[in-house]
Amino acid sequence: MRNPDRAMQKICVEGQGKGRIEFLQRKLLFSFESAFNHKKKTFDLALDFPLVGESTIEVILNPKEMLGQIERMGFFSQLRDEIYNQVGNEAKYKTIENELKEFFVLLSEFLAWKKVQQLPEFYNLTWKNEHLFFERQHGRYLFLVDAFYFDSYARRLEFSLRQKGQDLSASSLVLFLAFDQCDTQ
Repeated sequence: MRNPDRAMQKICVEGQGKGRIEFLQRKLLFSFESAFNHKKKTFDLALDFPLVGESTIEVILNPKEMLGQIERMGFFSQLRDEIYNQVGNEAKYKTIENELKEFFVLLSEFLAWKKVQQLPEFYNLTWKNEHLFFERQHGRYLFLVDAFYFDSYARRLEFSLRQKGQDLSASSLVLFLAFDQCDTQ
């Protein structure tokens, strides 16, 4: 399964499970449900945070549109403010906002390609110990998707954003999804 297009077909992104968002070593845990909304051309990710409640992220499957709409998304503001409250420092507020925007635009790009089951040329692929790494350099950032394969499907995904030159453990923003149930098999 070293064929990139075949690998894209075997990545689970629709279903339900548990996950976490990490920013500067802070973690927010949640349960989730996810699915492509073909009518609206979005990828919908409903997150249920313990003691906080549910929030839904609608990732528009067009990166340019996503960038234009991101600040109007209620979840974006909630997540930015939650991270800011945990991290503190006012000087980092703009950094948090910029990295969240970059992350969601690149996530939109990847999910759009996943929907059509075709990997763009500008992603680098690396296989290592049942993990398939998709890597995309964009400006001063590196966007990495780590798809862990078992039972012939990738059911654990980690999307991370870090500045170029930082090692993997220094990722600025991480979205981790572990699927209990995959609806796209």
